[in-house]
Amino acid sequence: MNPQSTTRQPRASDAVSRRLTEYVIARTGLAYYRDKNDELHRHLHTRLRELGLNDVEAYLHFLTSDAGGEAEFDRLVEELTIGETYFFRHASVFDALRERILPELLHQNRDRRRLRIWSAGCSFGAEPYSLSIVLRKQLAHLTAGWAIQIVGTDVNRRFLARAREGSFEDWAFRGVGDEVKRDCFSRGPSGWRIAPRFQQDVTFEHHNLVTDAIPSAAAGLYDFDLILCRNVMIYFSSATADQAVSGFFNCLVEGGLLIVGHAESNVERFRSFRTINEAHAVYYRRSSNEPDVGAPARVDGAAAQSPGLGALQTLPFVEPSVIHHDRPERPSSRQTFSSGVEPAETFDADSAKALLHVRELADRGEMENAVNRCARLVETDKLNPSVHLYHGLLLDQTGNVEGAERSLRRAVYLNRHCPLSHYYLGMNQKRRGLIAEAVRSLNNALDLLSRMDDSTIITHGDDVTIGDLRRMAMAHLEGIKIQ
Repeated sequence: MNPQSTTRQPRASDAVSRRLTEYVIARTGLAYYRDKNDELHRHLHTRLRELGLNDVEAYLHFLTSDAGGEAEFDRLVEELTIGETYFFRHASVFDALRERILPELLHQNRDRRRLRIWSAGCSFGAEPYSLSIVLRKQLAHLTAGWAIQIVGTDVNRRFLARAREGSFEDWAFRGVGDEVKRDCFSRGPSGWRIAPRFQQDVTFEHHNLVTDAIPSAAAGLYDFDLILCRNVMIYFSSATADQAVSGFFNCLVEGGLLIVGHAESNVERFRSFRTINEAHAVYYRRSSNEPDVGAPARVDGAAAQSPGLGALQTLPFVEPSVIHHDRPERPSSRQTFSSGVEPAETFDADSAKALLHVRELADRGEMENAVNRCARLVETDKLNPSVHLYHGLLLDQTGNVEGAERSLRRAVYLNRHCPLSHYYLGMNQKRRGLIAEAVRSLNNALDLLSRMDDSTIITHGDDVTIGDLRRMAMAHLEGIKIQ
């Protein structure tokens, strides 16, 4: 039986509740909890029960006291933070790291033969160890004799303790091939342990992006060639995210790179960087040749002519699902969320192949061609919501935001059970300042996502899960309320 169903939840006056919420947000940056009082109190209930306290006011007093307050804050953080992680998360990002980003950084540092990387918000350590595997196994021919330092930081001390052990359960390997698993890990009674040679370059440190200094010589957080901070700032307020990005900029060497989550791209926030937009990957370079204040972030490469599919870097091309029942059975952890639409055999053999071709054109920067091809497909397959979704995203990225909204609305009309269409419609409306409409669309997406299993992987979504999409939608909705 769920103990929360039989034990009275802690109560507090509105004033005390607000004080506690603001205290938590001020120290963690988790602005997500500002309007989630019930959810915050569920976490508090666990801590109150363990401490033997009866009310929230007593807990707040203990939390801010000198005797045990800091230790208790760490325990509370363990309750509040999310530990979802797995190796090589978002395959497109690691493809870019392996094929372009890391070889380029190694070439830049060829004289000093040293590379420093920071994984901020590293959770259980899968990301830092994934980087070590790429560098010491897959790029071993380039890194022999190099001094490599990979620093993983997190605000959750329990996560860090797990990370230092280097032990992982099966779920962390859903993106790992048999060869990597065999060569880089050993099987033990309690799971899989990473080989020592991939641990020797990796260290883990406790760090709070909101309250701790960055750069920090004392913590070793400075002069990085590469910083990854993915799916952390989506929970921050806009001001807190701006502060963190400024700190990252100052932690990078000249020419150093920053990689953030798909949902965290923001032209204004990253205007001090040079934006590099490639197929399925966007990252930011620190450059001394900075744009003027107020100027938009600049773009390198083919995307200088065409911005590429920025909306799809929030969540790469995916096929919407047809869900006809109100409460679908919970799928297994390996199940994928994909399309139930049968494509018509009308264009490039069928719509699925045609959409793949459209995506390839967009990836190469041939945006006008991609839009035209997709428009032809709209005419030949008018009842396929996937086609209208693709078309809407392409129009959005080429500046036709009104046309994009019309296409996204058609996708929603043809398949009201697809959370992706509601989500992208909400993003379009948010960018255009249609706040009430954006809130409605994002809430529609969240309502649909609440009936699905968080661990389900979205087909063609670069390992994005239903839970990832839900958290992104919640973060954007929260951002609307904070602004």
